[in-house]
Amino acid sequence: MAVLVEAVSVIIKASAIQEKYPGGWKKFKANLPNRTMCTDGELIRVGFMVPGDARAFVRELESFGFVSLVNNSAQDIATVSQSYGLTTPCPWIELLEVTLHGNPPKSVMACRLVGSNMQEVVFPENWKFEDSMSDMTIIDLNDQDNGMIFYEHKDSVDVYVDRRTGKKLYVGRTQPR
Repeated sequence: MAVLVEAVSVIIKASAIQEKYPGGWKKFKANLPNRTMCTDGELIRVGFMVPGDARAFVRELESFGFVSLVNNSAQDIATVSQSYGLTTPCPWIELLEVTLHGNPPKSVMACRLVGSNMQEVVFPENWKFEDSMSDMTIIDLNDQDNGMIFYEHKDSVDVYVDRRTGKKLYVGRTQPR
């Protein structure tokens, strides 16, 4: 199987959860920072809209003994960007583009353990392509020429306004600004 990759995805070896997370799988699920988790039983994916929120989640896992990097190679945790792919070398993950059934064809990025032949992708609960990051244009909010102006932060959501169109853009956050 494979797990969805959208925006910034933190990918964790499922075996590491039982070994290292205090309270195991049940406690891990209860403490998730958002509702983007999905698992194929071998990999666990938790997604973030902002790289800083993903880094904070990785730091939290590291505080429990998870190892992110050894000699610049991912160990228990890897980070994958929907736009750029793996952020560091990872010998245990392979990325793939999977076409979903539909008219017109729709595709998503996914990752699976190296050596797996499964093409089926596991998605977060209630995920729909039409409401997903896979069906949207990704905007780099650090790019000064993107036309976006920060408007407000309310209820864990950053709101930006496109100065060209006046349209609002909402960015879910798990960490304070």
